[in-house]
Amino acid sequence: MAKLPLVTCRACGRKDIDRNTQTEGVDYIMRSKNWYYHKECYENWVEAIKDANLANNTNTAEMWLDAIWEYLTKELKIIIDYRKLQNQFKNFTKKKQTPKGIYFALRYYYDVKKGDKSKAEGGIGIVPFVYSQAAEYWTTLEYNKKGIVAAIESQAMQLAQRSTLKIKREKKKKENKWDLSLIGDTND
Repeated sequence: MAKLPLVTCRACGRKDIDRNTQTEGVDYIMRSKNWYYHKECYENWVEAIKDANLANNTNTAEMWLDAIWEYLTKELKIIIDYRKLQNQFKNFTKKKQTPKGIYFALRYYYDVKKGDKSKAEGGIGIVPFVYSQAAEYWTTLEYNKKGIVAAIESQAMQLAQRSTLKIKREKKKKENKWDLSLIGDTND
């Protein structure tokens, strides 16, 4: 079996997770494909998110980016290009759109407006077009139904914090279709 290269922990940035000698779930955690964490770093990161959520909603941009990724990939089952998502997210936040606003704009577009998921092209390019409509919608909804935005926020945090279950399938052995031992001697 080929040796797997060392991977980097997303929390601390050290490139010392050895998948050849360390055990997943014990020494390191793979939250989703190619998202590796030391077990301790992951637990600290989850606690930090919980603390940030409890501290009067002073959440980080990275946490909202993770919430967006979880929403798009897990709930909507959209295939996302993470680099594209990250770049668009950075560009939108530079244009004075908040990370929380971007998340709620996507929720507005896909959940309320029933936007076409096939047009996503692996990113979140729809955000600038629906951002102001989404802000108006969520503001009106919050005014009419107090606490709805906070409920959706807590749901996003719970989604980002839940663990995923990996199912490993056993490989089937290939059965030979032909039994060459049954072929008799051919004498010419």
